[in-house]
Amino acid sequence: MKNKVAFQGERGAFSEIAALKFFRNSIDPFPCKSF
Repeated sequence: MKNKVAFQGERGAFSEIAALKFFRNSIDPFPCKSF
């Protein structure tokens, strides 16, 4: 089971890409409009 990681923005946003690179694709990214 992958951990969920929230990021600000839409799918494909730099913050999502950065999280995927940092966690080596072992996460389930979760987009948020704001925090």
